[in-house]
Amino acid sequence: MRRSEQLKLMLRQLNVWVIILMTLGLLFWSWRHQTILDSNHLADVIVPLIYNLGLVTIFALYLITIILGVNWAYYSGLKLTRARYYSPVQRQELIQILKDPSVAGDIDAFRSKTGHLVSEYSNYLAEIIGAMLPNALKQPFMLEQYFRAKIDNINNRYVDGINTINLLSNIAPIVGFFGTLLGLIQAFRTSSQAMLAEGQMTPDTFAHLQASIMIAIVTSLYGVSLKIMGSLLRHHLITRMNNIADEIAQIPVEVLYLE
Repeated sequence: MRRSEQLKLMLRQLNVWVIILMTLGLLFWSWRHQTILDSNHLADVIVPLIYNLGLVTIFALYLITIILGVNWAYYSGLKLTRARYYSPVQRQELIQILKDPSVAGDIDAFRSKTGHLVSEYSNYLAEIIGAMLPNALKQPFMLEQYFRAKIDNINNRYVDGINTINLLSNIAPIVGFFGTLLGLIQAFRTSSQAMLAEGQMTPDTFAHLQASIMIAIVTSLYGVSLKIMGSLLRHHLITRMNNIADEIAQIPVEVLYLE
């Protein structure tokens, strides 16, 4: 067995033993201090923190909103633009050069004729042209594969950023639901204190409970709204990126099959 495999096996075994030891420790601690299993004790610990946790929850939702908006504006307005990928004039001229019989299979002739398309433009198509492989010019299907592979590599640079939008939009409903739970705990706590003080559920107490529950539900609504918004923003960016990429990937098709 190789050393790396032995190390992985040892780490897995260590992970199992740590879980076992922590479980045994929890069982022993629960036996010695049974109050930690009492939900009332847990409530006494959590309730004083509810207000601050609620503030953190609302702040997190606002922060997610800002990050989603800024990320979408950044990629939509600066990164995923046609000007960053190619120039229409540059694209059309490249098609004409690739149709020239003297360029077929001759990388030197290709670089000579496309030199200005690389030096005069600062975009991804110039990068693709400058990195052209000699074999890509010899066979039509290899030219198609080259363009598709290069544009896929370029798009992969933005996958992590776009996935950040997806990650945050998935987290938002969980954060919103967490805020709702905090609000419900606070609402029932307040109403129970009022009932203990007054001896019954008065109309004012019931109205206050309803208002508190309504406010608590708002955070879940906010989180779900962010999920919907994030999904739409991500879909827009991916569609835009793929459409622009396809316009570059279609260059060999236009050269080979379209007159």
